Amino acid sequence: MSGTVSVNYTTAVIIPTITLSGVLSATDKRILISQRLKATVVTGLDAVTTHYTWSFEGGGPYADYRCETAHGTKTNYAAPPNTQAYVQAYLSKPGQVTISCTVQTTYPELSFTLKDTATSVNPIFTSSYKNIGKFQSVNDPQDGLILQLYGVSHPFAPQLIFGITTDQWVETPSAFLGGDTGRFTVAQMVTNRSSIDDERVYLVGQETGIDNSFPYVGQYFQEWIPATPAPSTMPNKIKRVWADGPAIWGGHTKNVYDADFQFYVFYIGPDGKICPFQQLNWLGKGTATYNSTNSPQWTYVDNGSKIDGTWIQNPDFPEWIRVITNRRR
Repeated sequence: MSGTVSVNYTTAVIIPTITLSGVLSATDKRILISQRLKATVVTGLDAVTTHYTWSFEGGGPYADYRCETAHGTKTNYAAPPNTQAYVQAYLSKPGQVTISCTVQTTYPELSFTLKDTATSVNPIFTSSYKNIGKFQSVNDPQDGLILQLYGVSHPFAPQLIFGITTDQWVETPSAFLGGDTGRFTVAQMVTNRSSIDDERVYLVGQETGIDNSFPYVGQYFQEWIPATPAPSTMPNKIKRVWADGPAIWGGHTKNVYDADFQFYVFYIGPDGKICPFQQLNWLGKGTATYNSTNSPQWTYVDNGSKIDGTWIQNPDFPEWIRVITNRRR
């Protein structure tokens, strides 16, 4: 008895990959700062994976950032355990992000490295104006003559006089808009070295902390603002105005104001985590000195108050455990 035997073979090529989530699409791998990037290994192999070794380069990854008036705390990114088939982190810096993973299977000779890249991008930021005044005598309705930073206005409200003022607006790019537009707000850190002389004790102290509150709540800036195009009803699409006017009083013979400020714009992208986005440094410094033989008896001098340069993009995360309030500051 004779015959033929036919055997058919079907082959399949299995290509292990890394898949990214959080990016716009599989072909448009952009992601906003503050958003979470997750990478997952998909092997499709019969062999059992024994461990994964992850590498995360670029993008300024962080695990968490929690801010309230009482404290601001950043949790740094840390590589996951080698039994975990995915890695995730929020991003704080723009640029190329490269994620790679070396996979080891139960077969000693079968190990391989996978790699994929994404691009983190900033939201749109604009600021049209910033200016600072001088420390001088100001007649406060409650405390009388005080030493205060004063003397500038913003074009949006020229009738109002401040010590320092600037504006800012943050806009989430249209490609990332969905049900959530993202939000932004501001706050500032202060290192205060001010002092008063009450003829008995020269009171000197140095404190660093958040200036009054997080977010900063003032006459023109309230909590979180939607990161959408600036309203067309604003003159020339004017940005959100921020202003401050630190002061000191209460000394019998001398009041010295001396403080460094770091003013921050914070951003949360759609489904993101809070992230510092812009920073502006400035110095407030002035002295009021009493001399009974002079007329007037108090002399008020500015000692070099200034805005230090331009906006710093994607600054380090401010952290604090202390609130610096307006008492005599």
